[in-house]
Amino acid sequence: MSSLLQSYNEALHHLTETEERIASFVISHPEEALDLPVQDLARRLEVAPSMIIKAAKKLGFSGYTQLRLAIASELNLLVQREKSSVMIEDLE
Repeated sequence: MSSLLQSYNEALHHLTETEERIASFVISHPEEALDLPVQDLARRLEVAPSMIIKAAKKLGFSGYTQLRLAIASELNLLVQREKSSVMIEDLE
């Protein structure tokens, strides 16, 4: 599974303005996107839920669920890196 940012960069030239706005929101607010069901995210961004799913597919995911899994995975990696750096600082 590729990273969300990598998927965004690769798909950027294929995204419509609305899809780019959706992707930008997800990248800028990953915790919020992770917590929101597709209907709530669509309401927040004032788009149809199908646009969220279409954007996720253009980013290379099978749908919104897989996109959320990618967000969760990346957030988990960030947390693990932060924990590791804190542990290294403690050792020094």
